[in-house]
Amino acid sequence: RIGQLDRILDGLSSSAYPNRAREIHESLDLIAAEITRSRRYHHPLSVLVFQLYGQKNKEERKAYTTLENDMRERFAVAKISQILSDLARNTDVILRDKGGVFVLICPETDANKISILAERIVAAVDESLDSIVGWGSATFPDEAITFDDLLQVARKRLVEQSSIK
Repeated sequence: RIGQLDRILDGLSSSAYPNRAREIHESLDLIAAEITRSRRYHHPLSVLVFQLYGQKNKEERKAYTTLENDMRERFAVAKISQILSDLARNTDVILRDKGGVFVLICPETDANKISILAERIVAAVDESLDSIVGWGSATFPDEAITFDDLLQVARKRLVEQSSIK
């Protein structure tokens, strides 16, 4: 029953904020195709990682029960998915993992352009949710040559940024 309730809540939050985010573990072929294309044509490919750290006003958040917190977090994740869908290009791939981390794969995007996109996304999330979002990035081929390595570098930078806030 818990699994069924979990699926219902995910469905409700996704329908409230339509988006094109995919589960990362279901998108391995798509990821491999993007890396292969970047290698073949010698084009940059950037990976952005986003993590929601919670609302800025923590005192207000403490007033909610555990169930309400879970519901609010689900809808916040769905809202972030929608924001990413609105701000990303059609060629960008939006992924999410079960831990609530979002991965944005941006073909033909170098490190300078990726930071501009990341700041726009952070500003949009802040405006919509009044929440703290950390981000990290890595670019092929300058910083890593496999997707797993790109993801690892981007996640490391995510942790570094979260310690700043």
